Amino acid sequence: MDISTNKVIAQNIIKDVTLLNATQLANMLGVNNNYITRMKASGFHMPGGRSTVQDALDWRNENPKYGKQHYGGQ
Repeated sequence: MDISTNKVIAQNIIKDVTLLNATQLANMLGVNNNYITRMKASGFHMPGGRSTVQDALDWRNENPKYGKQHYGGQ
């Protein structure tokens, strides 16, 4: 996916409604795919392989030690 495609996707995202796959979610959060994989392994639910940006942000807020334990605070 090129940068211009990412901008179009970002403009069309409603963060608490739009369902994204793991790669899209990683792009929106500014992290790599491994970060999302580890979130899932640590309890983040992505039914049907999709989630919203808001669900991911809420999960990270509810699990503040996650980033520090797995990615040095990313």
